[in-house]
Amino acid sequence: MVASPGIQDVAQLRQLDPRQTVQMLRSVTKKGLDEHALAFLDSLRAQECELNAFHYGVSISACAKNGLWQNALGFLNGMTSSLVERNMVHFNACMDVCAKSAQWQVAVALLGQVESCEVELSTVLFNSCINACDRGGQWQSAIQVLETMQRCLVDCDLITCNACLSALSKASEWQLAVTLLSAMSEETAPDTISYNACINACESGGLWQAALHLLESMKSRRIPTATRTLNGCIAACGGCMEWQMAFALMEEMLVTRLEYSAVTYMAATRACGRRWEHALSLLSDMTDRSLVDCLAYNSCISHLNGNWKIAQSLLESMEGLQLQANEATCTSLIHVYGEGLQWLRVCGILEEMSGRFKVSPGIACSAAISACEGSSAWPAALNVLQQLSTRSDMAPGSAEATKVQTTANALCISACSKGRNWLVAFGLLQQALQTQLRISQATLDACIKAGEKDAQWQLSLKVLSSVVDAGVCDASAYFVTIGYCGRVNWQMAVHLLDSASTSGLQPDAFVCSAVITACERQRQWDQALQVFTDMRKWHLELNEMCCTATMSACLKSSRWEAALHLYRLLEASVDQPGAVARCLLIDVFSAAGLWEHSLSIFSSMTSLRYEADAVGCSAVMRACERRGQWRQVLALWPHLQQLQWRGHMDSTDTEPFELHSVGPADVTAFLERALEHQWLLGYPLLPPGEDQLTHGLYKYMAGMQAMAARELISLVVEQGSVLDPFCGSGTVLIEACIAGRSAIGCDVSPLASFVASQHVDAEDVDLAAFDAAVMRVVRGISLSPDPWKQLQTNIIALGDSAVQRSLQFTYLVASQASEDDTYWQSSAKFQHAQLKKEAAPRFRGTARLVIARLRSLRACSFGRAEVIQGDCRDLRLAKPVHAIITSPPYPGVYDYLTTAESASAILGSRCKLTSEEKRLEIGRRTLWQKHSFEEFAASWQREQEQWLQVAWSLLLPGGTASLMIGNGDRDASEDGAFDNLRCTADAAEKVGFQVVATSTIASKRTSPSDRSRGRRRTEHMIHLLRPPEHAHANQNAN
Repeated sequence: MVASPGIQDVAQLRQLDPRQTVQMLRSVTKKGLDEHALAFLDSLRAQECELNAFHYGVSISACAKNGLWQNALGFLNGMTSSLVERNMVHFNACMDVCAKSAQWQVAVALLGQVESCEVELSTVLFNSCINACDRGGQWQSAIQVLETMQRCLVDCDLITCNACLSALSKASEWQLAVTLLSAMSEETAPDTISYNACINACESGGLWQAALHLLESMKSRRIPTATRTLNGCIAACGGCMEWQMAFALMEEMLVTRLEYSAVTYMAATRACGRRWEHALSLLSDMTDRSLVDCLAYNSCISHLNGNWKIAQSLLESMEGLQLQANEATCTSLIHVYGEGLQWLRVCGILEEMSGRFKVSPGIACSAAISACEGSSAWPAALNVLQQLSTRSDMAPGSAEATKVQTTANALCISACSKGRNWLVAFGLLQQALQTQLRISQATLDACIKAGEKDAQWQLSLKVLSSVVDAGVCDASAYFVTIGYCGRVNWQMAVHLLDSASTSGLQPDAFVCSAVITACERQRQWDQALQVFTDMRKWHLELNEMCCTATMSACLKSSRWEAALHLYRLLEASVDQPGAVARCLLIDVFSAAGLWEHSLSIFSSMTSLRYEADAVGCSAVMRACERRGQWRQVLALWPHLQQLQWRGHMDSTDTEPFELHSVGPADVTAFLERALEHQWLLGYPLLPPGEDQLTHGLYKYMAGMQAMAARELISLVVEQGSVLDPFCGSGTVLIEACIAGRSAIGCDVSPLASFVASQHVDAEDVDLAAFDAAVMRVVRGISLSPDPWKQLQTNIIALGDSAVQRSLQFTYLVASQASEDDTYWQSSAKFQHAQLKKEAAPRFRGTARLVIARLRSLRACSFGRAEVIQGDCRDLRLAKPVHAIITSPPYPGVYDYLTTAESASAILGSRCKLTSEEKRLEIGRRTLWQKHSFEEFAASWQREQEQWLQVAWSLLLPGGTASLMIGNGDRDASEDGAFDNLRCTADAAEKVGFQVVATSTIASKRTSPSDRSRGRRRTEHMIHLLRPPEHAHANQNAN
């Protein structure tokens, strides 16, 4: 090897050939590119030695190894002036050093130079450029380079795609990352690194389901998973507080023998949220595995949710492990003590750690005052506020000091408000005004609450007026405060609005609407009209929101003339008032008994194609009903039915759901359609265009959607008989009758069996006699002090007969409609006396509705139904049936027999059940509430086997049973849900059924907004077969 030459040897360089100088150059650059090596390179140029591509290649490579991207580019550009041809090796080396130095702009510019030269582009060059964009955080540029690569017909390889995925992952562009992953061809099949990048992108975007889907895709494609893969999935679950899934993934790591890392535990701890017990368990496991550090303790402390004693214990554990607490530890402890309302300890830890760490005074004092506020310790809050003003680490008048002082002052005012000390609260507000601190909306609200509790609202008005005069409050915050006042005191809201206008603050239509609404709640229609008049004086735009709020005030005060005047003003302003204003006018006319006017407005809405709602329609029907216009009521009834159905569809949770089926496609197609009908339509209303028949005349607690029952009946053999052992309100029986089949219903609830028999017209009541009996029982009840009670007495006095039972059923329907505003969709809030006065017309109208529905049923019914009251486990039939279609009780959801007692006043002793009889109900809610999950599950399994054994015996060989079942309303402690499909299938197979097909429908989200009880909604259809006799015999022989 040639020794590195000194500067004195440079004169001899001209005598050497290029090969020798290249070898010497390699020797110089091998130990690094120091000033001597650079001087040697400059000497080669100065002596005009012959330089070729090898000289520049060695020089650029040396620069690349030492991260000198500027020097590398200098050599590359010097090749042009030296008339040395550049090739791909030189460009690749320069691009590589740009990538390692994150010089993405230089890399992109260099790529442009290569394109302009007659040099063959390579995959390596593009990969380095994309890496530079990745390291520079420029995902858009990385994608543009990838598009350029495809346009130049340069092949992409796995490194190319992984570099792009890395850039997208760092930018949380999970959609593009997943799209790129799915587009990778067989030649560039994704590997573990590819999936890890996509999972990290989903983690950053909070999409834990997408991360888990990618994990399942890796398993299906047999791509190896790594600790980093599972860590990414756990972190994604952690960001969404899905602690159960995070723990399940940790279990999977154990099964697949992947080692836990500190990242694993930190991600899982984040998933625990406020479940501090799980966070403690993870910390203990980390300690056992020698992975614990200060960061782990800080994370665990931050999840303690106010459990300050445990935080103190963890701090002692840190000292025992010789882990040094840091500023994050101090901040976490302050928050825990603050949430635990331990304001003294917050002050203590501040005193103890202020010398060791630089803790933000804003965080510390805010936590201390928050603790005082939560415990209503306003003297202590004032003490902390005083200490804050004397701190030496905050420069008086600085932006930080002003911000901290403003926050602390607001918290102290809130503490005084909670401690019912309005005098100190107002004093603090005055002090804030003197020091020119900004006043927030929350501070104003706290002052109002302080004065409100001691009826000092006049003083509140005075103080708030001074806030406006001082100009230290944003107009928006002041107007929001006016809105709050409107909820508690309409006089205060009106006064503040006047103060705002005299102080030069211009209120907008939204603020005026809030004040008008405040007046409307207290029936102050004259004040509402005054504010409305002021709006016109202030030249505010007359919008429908303010006008309708004022009309509502007139409605509550029975001022229909004023409401009509407002409507005409609005009509002149906006040409065609919207549906809300028209519905309010309908309510106004209906309340005044002007049925012709209300019917005219409703008709105009229909002609103008406005979205009329069920509220307006029912108001028109009520006005017609009061005036005895029953033809109009019956004519409007189909409109109400359609509007009620549309309202039900709008209120139904339309979140995405997923269907999963197992079994023959010709069967699961019916099961899936039935589940979709059940979810999209609900119970009891049918979609528009379908005859409602007697469905939902009496709205039972729960039931099957008629369209769902229709799908299941399609699976029954032609002319086959049907049994519903849990018939409820009779939906399956009605649909069986109109399909021309004989049907039998059974229910243990006396209320359900009674309602079902009336819905299916089991007794074929004489409608003329029924109509005459209606007029007889309502005669004179209006003179009674309690018309509904007198109506009960008159019905019972008729004696037991089919007509009496129809009257009892009509009474149930009418009283349900009177008591349930959601059923009739009425906006009017009737007083008790008004309800009593309407007993007779309400009952007559309901009877006419029942008669009309029965006539409709008789016109299209070609089968007969029988209803039996009793426990289906004791049911015996004269001959077996072809099919069973039913929806048995869901586990632990209802107490049907307890609810049935509510009808005992009209149905008599048949609805009065003993405690022993109630205990026979399958899956009753009280059983689940009083016993453990394991005890209930064992009882539920026995009950399923009992009734399914009887069902099997009541079916003909080859008969089928179609069941709609659900998982219930309570989570199992082990896996988060009760798996009723598995329980039912096990019980069915045990008694001799064959499971032909199953379909499951489930909501895709599991957040608390999904349902009232915050759990994932899941329902199933299961189709069973009783094997033919020869098949059963062959099975026994085997």
